[in-house]
Amino acid sequence: MQLKSASQRVPDNAVMTAETALQRALYRAAHLGLGLTLEIAQSSSRVRDRDGVLTQVQPSDLIVRLEQEGDGAGVMVLDLDLVSALVEVQTLGSVMDRPAPERAVTSTDAAVALPLIDGTLSGFEALLPRDETDTAPGFHFGAWVRDPSLLAAQLPDGAYDTFALSVTIGSGDRTGRLFLALPVPPEPTPDPTDASEDADRDSLGNEVMDAPARLDVVLHRMEMPLGEIGALQPGDVLTLPLRALSEVTLHAGERKAVAVGVLGQLSGQRAVCIKSFGAGGGKPASSPAEQAQAMAQVDLADPGLIEATPAAPNLLPETPQATVPETADDILRDLGLGEGLPTDPGALAKAPALPGDFHQEGKDAGG
Repeated sequence: MQLKSASQRVPDNAVMTAETALQRALYRAAHLGLGLTLEIAQSSSRVRDRDGVLTQVQPSDLIVRLEQEGDGAGVMVLDLDLVSALVEVQTLGSVMDRPAPERAVTSTDAAVALPLIDGTLSGFEALLPRDETDTAPGFHFGAWVRDPSLLAAQLPDGAYDTFALSVTIGSGDRTGRLFLALPVPPEPTPDPTDASEDADRDSLGNEVMDAPARLDVVLHRMEMPLGEIGALQPGDVLTLPLRALSEVTLHAGERKAVAVGVLGQLSGQRAVCIKSFGAGGGKPASSPAEQAQAMAQVDLADPGLIEATPAAPNLLPETPQATVPETADDILRDLGLGEGLPTDPGALAKAPALPGDFHQEGKDAGG
């Protein structure tokens, strides 16, 4: 057992433990609430089981069962000298110097002690350190217990935080005793419902993140007359502007474009380096320095990336600075055939063959 002596009263600068909080709460409830002069002489605290609590109760004591909201139950015990002092101060206005005569406690004694008990408990809870506020949550006067044997039937099994205080009453010729036992708070257990909800949220989030998302890369969109579209044949070449290589758009499913990038090569495969988010703008995907570093890792597309079939000739210029022919007349001018096709059908036989190996199987280049 741990014993402590207190000189006259509990100092205000004492370290606020649960034991110190109870001393100060009892002192204030007696002095300020009832006008009873008492000083703390000794105090101790320890954890006891139910049987250990019952050994601290004497038949001549005032036994009060403490209650709280819920199933918790505690007990406070006041010896006959302390109870008699309470009766004297409230009936005579002062405490007599002689010890209290032996007698049995009554329900009147319990009623007289109620303000001291509840005042001490409420002050105790208010003064407890923040990390020990579960020690006395809402305990109050419950009922007077006539006999220790009845307390044994009413007190639940379990561990109890117990406090034993010895006090001097009045001028110091009389002493009293107070004993308090409160159930040890159970260890908090996680709510399985909360854990289940967290697991469900995590599972749903994982399923969403693992769901397949379609991403379409569109190199170029162009408009053509319906008649030309209907006349397209395998082997026909569609001319794309060079800027299409640097304006590749990424579409998420059927939605509008979500990003813009540059078509190139990476490790021998086609690749797209994202320039920005949104359709043709939006916030940059990265800082300029990061974009430059990303571009350095991608071989930017050259005109050879755009081709109709493996047998089709490369009609795009070899260097980015060259202009791509837009019409048939432009191609003829580049070939030195003048301004457009001749109107005389016989003149077509005199036209030089197109450069390269472009030809249709089974026919010569001249048709």
